[in-house]
Order: sequence, then structure tokens, then C-alpha cells
Amino acid sequence: MVLREPFKDYSIKKNESKQMIYTDYEFNKFIKTFENDYMSQNYKLLFCLLYYTGLRISELMALCFNDYKFDGKIHIYRQWQVIDCVGQFTSLKTENSNRIFALDDFTRNNLKIL
Repeated sequence: MVLREPFKDYSIKKNESKQMIYTDYEFNKFIKTFENDYMSQNYKLLFCLLYYTGLRISELMALCFNDYKFDGKIHIYRQWQVIDCVGQFTSLKTENSNRIFALDDFTRNNLKIL
């Protein structure tokens, strides 16, 4: 009897590590596709937060208005995770992950409107 090695597709893991990074030109072109209605402006704001701060999706989902300081900075100290089918706030993985970002003018001005 011959034992076979378990199937491992190393090319999948190799492709997962590749990340697509947008240039400022590409991002601005993308952002201009949003219309000026209320919901589009909210999506535009979320994409700007992600792009200009480098937030992870779980960190963005955990943001509250109290995390925004009116001096134009935002404090990141928790994330949103689903554990055992229950969504909850959790602390970040390391202490160095806690950080404060200065926001760009567009994002800061639109957060004041909300």
C-alpha cells in the first residue's frame, strides 16, 4: 500500500500574499465615480478612511464617533470580530497596534457633517 502526500497547492498561498496597491491617481479616479447623494458620500468617506489611514476592515467596523477627536485625529484601539457566531469588540493583537491617525481634509470635513 502506497501512502500519498496530502494535496497542497502552494500557488494559492503564493498568490494570497500578493496585494494590489492603488496609486493616488487610481484612487482619486475611483472616488470620483461616487455620486453626490447621501449614501454615496458615506461610502466615499469609508473608502477614504481605509485608503488614507491603512485601517483594516475589522478596525473600521469597530469605529465609533467617540473615537474621532475634533482636532482631526482618530484613535484606533479595538477591532470587531465574530467569535462563536457572536460579533464583539476585541482589543488589538498587540499594544503597538494602538495608534492615532491625523485625517486628511476631505475626511475630516465630512466627519464634521455627520
